[in-house]
Amino acid sequence: MDNRKDREVGRSKGAEHNRRDVLLGATSLIAASVVSAPALIIPGRANAAESLVVTLWGGQFTEFFRKAYLDPFTKETGIEIIDGGAPDLAKVKAMVQTRNIEWDVVLPTMAWMTAGERDGLWEPIDYSIVDMTDAVPGLKREYGMCYEMVAGSICWNTERNGKPDQHPKSWVEFFDANKVPGRRGLRSRVSETLELALLGDGVNPKNLYPLDVDRAFKALDRIKPHVSHWISATPQTITLVQRNECDFTYAYNGRVYAAQAESPIDMARDNYLIYVDYATVVKGTKKKNAAMRLLSFIMRADRQAAFADLMPYGPVNVKAAALTNPKVQPWFANPKAPNSVILNPDFWADKEEKLTVRFKEWLATS
Repeated sequence: MDNRKDREVGRSKGAEHNRRDVLLGATSLIAASVVSAPALIIPGRANAAESLVVTLWGGQFTEFFRKAYLDPFTKETGIEIIDGGAPDLAKVKAMVQTRNIEWDVVLPTMAWMTAGERDGLWEPIDYSIVDMTDAVPGLKREYGMCYEMVAGSICWNTERNGKPDQHPKSWVEFFDANKVPGRRGLRSRVSETLELALLGDGVNPKNLYPLDVDRAFKALDRIKPHVSHWISATPQTITLVQRNECDFTYAYNGRVYAAQAESPIDMARDNYLIYVDYATVVKGTKKKNAAMRLLSFIMRADRQAAFADLMPYGPVNVKAAALTNPKVQPWFANPKAPNSVILNPDFWADKEEKLTVRFKEWLATS
């Protein structure tokens, strides 16, 4: 009952008491009926007050990931998804050490995933919630859920460098600036870059692991004067070519495909560097159950097909490919291609930190 003063002139105190008694009695009856009645759960609203913070990689990847996975998950469960920004292993480590967990689900690089496994930064995946029945065999890990296969290769502008002799068609040609002159763009992280250096030095993909680290750095010494950009932000693998700030970059199949709608760009597709992306749950999160529900949602065939139609990273649910648009299927990574190679995450498990230090020191030298 509200506290507004009764403005009706002439109302008696007895009448006011009677009104209050009636209202209080009605309130009591309503309260009693609520307690005795069964609870009503409205679909999509049961967890309306709950939220998850997920780290994403920016650009069109974030846009499409939200459209295919995150927004439908929120609609179905009522759990809000907050973009935590780009993943950062050092931040995750600080969170776990201080028990101040700000992120719930992280999409790390493979090297970060294995380093996090070693350092105890991830929760074990609860496979009683996360259904891996239809996952590609051999990709299941204790602390990471596979969700896509990404393929990296050489990207160029087809108007400026579209002729066969105007762009590198292999990593050997990418690392031969005398044969194919031009400004190069490579990632500023050691994983992937050492693999590319060895492929560029002529190593057979079948013999790539264990990596010959010293040989890789010698190959990087040779190409370094021709690298105009060491790329830290993934969207720049595309924008540098679009803006004519780079001639050739190491870029990813899904991003090149998506960018073709607005730019004349293409990429080499017979010498992919393929890696499997994993989603991880930060150790100590208070929202573990909700995080596992999100991972299980991401593994659904219909959701993986919806994402692949927007950005054709290969789905890991074997039933998803048949649900995708036929025009995107040729862009999927083919692990069986003779000139392609799958990155080995276990090689980096105990080497990423040390080699990152060496790589940063190498970058800092002239």
